[in-house]
Amino acid sequence: MATEERRKNRNAQQDAWAKEHTTRVVMKLNHNTDKDILEWLECQSSKQGAIKEAIRKVIGEHNVK
Repeated sequence: MATEERRKNRNAQQDAWAKEHTTRVVMKLNHNTDKDILEWLECQSSKQGAIKEAIRKVIGEHNVK
């Protein structure tokens, strides 16, 4: 039982940290109209990394802050 309590405590700590330090962004992509994006994402080793890199590239090109 002590192991289960430690697991619950660890999960609660991780959830608290995530709530304070992260933001979840979700999007839906259409299989027909966004097929090019979906195919590109499928080839990426890290979808999150690829999306961040693409966004940062646009930000840099437009000097957006």
